[in-house]
Amino acid sequence: LSYDADTRCEFGQWLNSDASDAILTRPVLDEIKQAHGLLHFEARDIAQTFQQKGMVELQTYRRLTDVQLTLMRKVYHLRDEIISQSHGFDPLTGLINRKSISALLAHCQEQFENYGDAYTVAMLDIDHFKAINDSYGHLVGDEVLKLVSERLLSGLRDEDAVGRYGGEEFLMLLHGVDKAAAVPILERVLRSLRESPIRVNEVTVSLTVSAGCADMHAADDVWEVVKAADSALYNAKDSGRDRVVAF
Repeated sequence: LSYDADTRCEFGQWLNSDASDAILTRPVLDEIKQAHGLLHFEARDIAQTFQQKGMVELQTYRRLTDVQLTLMRKVYHLRDEIISQSHGFDPLTGLINRKSISALLAHCQEQFENYGDAYTVAMLDIDHFKAINDSYGHLVGDEVLKLVSERLLSGLRDEDAVGRYGGEEFLMLLHGVDKAAAVPILERVLRSLRESPIRVNEVTVSLTVSAGCADMHAADDVWEVVKAADSALYNAKDSGRDRVVAF
């Protein structure tokens, strides 16, 4: 019956102090707090009315159930948002996954068509990754993927993006540069990976990465650009690996 019951119940305590930052920053959270407070208000009204009269009108009870349904819908909406976001990221590396890459590519194509923003798409692949798994085991291989992902991220500007395209292959989006300007950027990324072996527990893994890139042109379908970058990547592999080839 207390007037701060919505902050003292188990859900209220979690909502006001223990929820993660990923939840606290959601716009729907304010709506959840409002519905939760209203739920306690209606429940308190019912309890006090019953204490005084020994009965509760059906209309009063229905107000409570309506608020309860509203609260549950808001909570389910929050849950669905979190699930949707988690499905947009690769669980091993933390990079955006192929689904999110598709949405990002579509946005880049729209920006290119509407405003002429330059973009270069790069495909990167860890050389001889199967040999790393065969030599050190898949657990070490997984750690290598994580650490390579971290280094790729750290080498990017805020306006760029990188995602895990599949296996040991990554897709990188460079904003505001054509393929000629992208090549030295990618060469610096490859050099940093080549010159800094990765340490996993007691194992030191030396590796190289190959890359291919292509830039957007008028009337291009964005997936044709990805295909072109992938073709350039295969040329980099065929011509000796550990290098960048522009389509």
